[in-house]
Amino acid sequence: MGSDEGIDPDEAPAHTLAVGEFAIARFPLTNAEWRMFLEAGGYDDERWWQSAGAVAREAPTE
Repeated sequence: MGSDEGIDPDEAPAHTLAVGEFAIARFPLTNAEWRMFLEAGGYDDERWWQSAGAVAREAPTE
């Protein structure tokens, strides 16, 4: 993960990252499925967010 090419200081240095066990869908999510998730309030449901993701989601964008 990261880069030693100096493209963005936030990406350096290149390093190994251990990724814990996770599940992933067998097929890509469709736009219709994403829309249903949003309309059902899923994006605002805290159970779908890890703490770092929730913080990033609430952070103001520049």
